[in-house]
Amino acid sequence: MTGKPNVTPAQRAQGRTPFSLDASTMHIRHVRSPQVPRWTSRGHSSFNFSKTQAQVNHTSSAKTLRGPIEAPDFKQIRKYLKDISERECLGDFIKAGWTPAELGEYARSIYLAPGRTYPTASSYEMAMIFGPEDPLAKIHLAGFRKPRFVMPPFNRLRPVPPIPADHPDHPDHTPEIRSDVQELARCFRNRRADENSEPRPDPAKPIPPARWKHYFHLRNSYGSLEEALERRGLTDYR
Repeated sequence: MTGKPNVTPAQRAQGRTPFSLDASTMHIRHVRSPQVPRWTSRGHSSFNFSKTQAQVNHTSSAKTLRGPIEAPDFKQIRKYLKDISERECLGDFIKAGWTPAELGEYARSIYLAPGRTYPTASSYEMAMIFGPEDPLAKIHLAGFRKPRFVMPPFNRLRPVPPIPADHPDHPDHTPEIRSDVQELARCFRNRRADENSEPRPDPAKPIPPARWKHYFHLRNSYGSLEEALERRGLTDYR
């Protein structure tokens, strides 16, 4: 039950609160308008309704994951809930036609405890704060009921975050791009060394990721290596 923010009895009784929870950082942020959730890099704050992405992690063997494989039934979920208002809210979900699998996926999107690969008791408690009449809950339920939607595994790994486009290890960087960035870095280092009357550094010296990104964007902003070198006054430091 750790990591659960304080919620007043009045808020629980109402079935919703004027804020939503960022499941990854537990920071409170105001809600302006509901948006259709999608799977993010953090992998637990939302989902995507397409069949292809809904099957993410289906290839992951359940043997490598600890914990339950299937969503608990409503009887077990009821045991997770300590407050009467939370149990009453669970009854509202049942009356609204939610299935245990749908409620489990919705609870996961609201909050997934650090280090866990499936929604825990805290996840269900958080889901009860909002209730089935909350706009976000209705959006999730509508997504679950779409013809092409395939319910992802209850217990699954978080998707690996995508590599940023300007990261040195991005697979789309061609040898030419990498060479241009290396040349820009070498010219900047050479100019700095000459200005300080120091020996020029080793050309093969690794470039820190932050500096690599800077040189990458610099090259792209000028359109070519030659243009970047000329505009930045680096042609004499090659």
